[in-house]
Amino acid sequence: MIKWLFSFLLICAFLAAVPEPADARRPTRQELQEQEDQAVKDSLAEKNRERAVLMEAAAEKGNAKAQADMGRRYSVGDGVDQDDERAAYWYLQAAEGGIVSAQHNIAVLFDMGKGIPKSAKEAAKWFLKAAEGGLGIAQYNIGDCYKRGHGVEKSMAEAAKWFEKAAEQGEIDAQYNLAVLYEKGDGVEKNMDKALKLYVQAAEQGLPFAQFTVGKFYEDGVEVQKNDEKAAIWYGKAAKQGFPNAQFRLGKLYAEGNGVQQDYEEAGNLYRDAAQQGHAEAREELVKLRTFLQGYETKAAEIRKKAEGGDVEAQLELGYLYLRGQGVKANPKEAFSWFMKAAEADLVDAQYAVATAYETGKGVDESFAKALEWHKKAAQQGDSRSVVAIGRAYALGGPGFSRDMEKAATFYQWAAEQGNSVAQYELALLYYNGSGVRKDFAQSYFWLAVAVRAGYGGYLRSRDILAAKLPVDVLVEMRKQVEEWRPVVHKRPLPIE
Repeated sequence: MIKWLFSFLLICAFLAAVPEPADARRPTRQELQEQEDQAVKDSLAEKNRERAVLMEAAAEKGNAKAQADMGRRYSVGDGVDQDDERAAYWYLQAAEGGIVSAQHNIAVLFDMGKGIPKSAKEAAKWFLKAAEGGLGIAQYNIGDCYKRGHGVEKSMAEAAKWFEKAAEQGEIDAQYNLAVLYEKGDGVEKNMDKALKLYVQAAEQGLPFAQFTVGKFYEDGVEVQKNDEKAAIWYGKAAKQGFPNAQFRLGKLYAEGNGVQQDYEEAGNLYRDAAQQGHAEAREELVKLRTFLQGYETKAAEIRKKAEGGDVEAQLELGYLYLRGQGVKANPKEAFSWFMKAAEADLVDAQYAVATAYETGKGVDESFAKALEWHKKAAQQGDSRSVVAIGRAYALGGPGFSRDMEKAATFYQWAAEQGNSVAQYELALLYYNGSGVRKDFAQSYFWLAVAVRAGYGGYLRSRDILAAKLPVDVLVEMRKQVEEWRPVVHKRPLPIE
């Protein structure tokens, strides 16, 4: 026993004396936690694969609910390898077995030609079955089919009927589309009262375009008593979501003191927010407001004095006064010279203005290369407008600049995440076409929907078309993500060469 103990102690002493390799270290607590989390994920994934095997066995025995679940699993690769053809097969089996959600999903696949031959007629047939089964999104989609004459004979009356059913279930897109039909008297008898009620329903669910429309009804006194206070409330709701038209209209109410207490500073802030999103009228009103307070000529003289003293913000503003002929005689070349002074002092808005001048040839000879050079300088300071311009340059190519869709996608993604709606639309197109990124209708819908929420109603139609292409569960998840989405301030650098 004593001999054994002595041997054991001797071994321990030897091991203690042997130094650890130079690169050896103990894992951190975070690394241990990550390893544990990964082990849990792997275990759950294995169990999910086992459940998928059991579920497919039930599906093969004719269980319609299991068939619908297998359609979903193959559609998204949940516990099985993603397979569009298998997804379509099981959705069709479940649809024929009377599962309403599967009827809608197979309609989507027929409409897309995904995993099954494309057929607008078959898509409309299954949308109709799901709609008759009471599924709100299917009611909206079949309504949209009748509205477009897609797979069925065009009928605005039928479109209105199905939009109405979907609207009663709270489908926000149906509420908005039905409101438009009542406003125009298209497929239904014109009824502005019903149109307003539907716009309000969509607005109360947070659709900024509807919120703006309700505000405009009250400001213009359309079918309601003119009420600037209510107009300001609804404009305010849409403005908070970044809707530029609402920001502009609310800015005018503040500038004029209609419906709100007159506040030039708040008006200027709203004009600025809208102008930064490319709202031309807001940009004009912002300059007018600033110069109005002291008079155009007096203000221009003051700005010139500050600009000549080296105030870069004043140099930029003086440049815009020369560009627009406000308080001074219009002179694009003089405007460019002031933009350049501020740009060389690293004022990001001035760098963007210089880049734009080179793009348009206003005040300087047009030059793609120099425009790109200044866009890169502004982009490095985080200007999303210039980031979009660089993305577009990669997408289109130019003199001495190779076309690269993957790089275009990188720049669009960066600006889109920062809240630039133009980038969001461009990124949606890339995902739709699979250009520079993996083709993904869900991501395409997501970015269009984010842009629409920010006030770009021109994208509404495209968003609705994409919504009809998505399975119900995917659409529900995407809508949730859109509601939760917020712009981010990037800390990661851009890959600017």
